Amino acid sequence: MQFFEKLSKLRKANNLSQEQLAEKLNVTRQAVSKWESGESYPDMAKIIQLCKILNCSLNDIMDDGVMGEIVEEKKEEEKKSYFNDFLDYVTKTYNMFIHMTLKSKIILLLELCFIAFIIFCIAALVYLGLSFIIDLFVTIIPGIVGYTIRRILETLIMALLIVLGVIVFLHLFKIRYLDYYVTITDKNSLEQTIEEPIKDNKQESELVSNKNPKIIIRDPAHSSNRFFSALADIFIFLIKCMVIILVIPVVIAFIFGVAAIVFCLIQKANIFFYFAFSILGLLLLAYIIIHFAYNFIFKLKQPYRIFLAVFLTGLVVFGIGAGLSTNSILQLKRENTEYEMTALYKEHINPDENKNIAFDPYQNVEYVIDDSVKGIDIEIKHPENCDVKKYWYYNNDKYVFSYYLSENSLYMINQTIDDLKNGVYKDGYYNYGFEIKVTCSNKTYEEVFK
Repeated sequence: MQFFEKLSKLRKANNLSQEQLAEKLNVTRQAVSKWESGESYPDMAKIIQLCKILNCSLNDIMDDGVMGEIVEEKKEEEKKSYFNDFLDYVTKTYNMFIHMTLKSKIILLLELCFIAFIIFCIAALVYLGLSFIIDLFVTIIPGIVGYTIRRILETLIMALLIVLGVIVFLHLFKIRYLDYYVTITDKNSLEQTIEEPIKDNKQESELVSNKNPKIIIRDPAHSSNRFFSALADIFIFLIKCMVIILVIPVVIAFIFGVAAIVFCLIQKANIFFYFAFSILGLLLLAYIIIHFAYNFIFKLKQPYRIFLAVFLTGLVVFGIGAGLSTNSILQLKRENTEYEMTALYKEHINPDENKNIAFDPYQNVEYVIDDSVKGIDIEIKHPENCDVKKYWYYNNDKYVFSYYLSENSLYMINQTIDDLKNGVYKDGYYNYGFEIKVTCSNKTYEEVFK
């Protein structure tokens, strides 16, 4: 039975006309008529006055599925089981939480954490007190028997306190939040309005509606502690800062992605077109993240349907582009082309008296014995487009020399792009190496390197 039907029934049961009821509520008869026809809905203050005038509880007058049916009809029509009551409790909690604002959700969680902490402290004190009393009585029982009895009693007390704590916590949650929320599941609910809004504490009054239809009305008199409200503001600020920090790399990646698409399109090659198609799909996914973060930071409505459509489109575009790109890569002609080492790096080293130098053992070094050479001559053959760099480190009382190539990145990029345009991949061509040749006298070789 819906609210307007119950209102009419309760008014007639109390022998009141619409005019008399309107006079007691200090409203017009037309307002009462609209309530009973379902065209409008009274505010919470008027509902409380109606309960007093019609000698009923809040449960008796509210819509079915929200605050319960009229007590007499509940007894006659249906007796809910404990399991159904539990499911109803869960449903109300979910509906309430899903329709709350972000700040209200944070305040709710903070208050629940505070309540849980208080309950835990009280339970801990009770447990310690009872444990002390048990110890006084159990000490007269010697041996393992007394220890076993004490452990059993302490376990029972702990289990009992946990159960009582959970019950108290759920009950406080119910009277603190659930009892202040009303869910109206009615086809006409979208057309209902809240009359005569209370001026005090307007920020705590919420009217949330959607196309389901479903409305959540929060009692304006139910206000949260200012401390938790301020703490919730701090949490929201920190969350927004975190969102900004996380979205900055996405924005940078989005900019680079646009540049990459432009670069791929300029190359005018099929494989680069496929790359651009794949990047476009990723850009659509990045757009969702950026748009969601923007709406969250500035408290704008999130267009979830648009997000879902763009997300699916991005996945499809990326999948098609990735498939075409992979196929193009697999179709590349592989050529066994090796680089030519046309450049030469030379260096001369005079070993000191301690003969404490060595070469990196992981590098392939060719030693050439020439007694006419004084000191150590080093020759390194390497590709023309690379430079030889050297560094040394101290190991086992020796200065160990190690060489590496500094590749010309621009040359490699241009060479790779040209090869991709021509549909060619050169095996071994992109992994540059070098050859080290060390020339020294036999005496130097024996003293230094052996």
